[in-house]
Amino acid sequence: MAESTFWLILAGLLLMAELATGTFYLLLLACGAALAALLAYLGLGFVLQIIAAAVFSVLSMLALRVWTQRNPKAPIDINQNQ
Repeated sequence: MAESTFWLILAGLLLMAELATGTFYLLLLACGAALAALLAYLGLGFVLQIIAAAVFSVLSMLALRVWTQRNPKAPIDINQNQ
């Protein structure tokens, strides 16, 4: 199996889990996996793919945390009934 296929399957599984749970965080992980799939398709090394997926996921979650602290009434979780 090609590395890009692995990352795309992982992104799809994370996306399905996101749809099942209704939180926003798994979507960010799925985007990180999709970025790694793009890097794999471009022929970059597996270690770089892992680093890019991890860095994107962490930075996007930190950005989401900052955004939610500035906008406390904005629900990011579908299970938050206010």
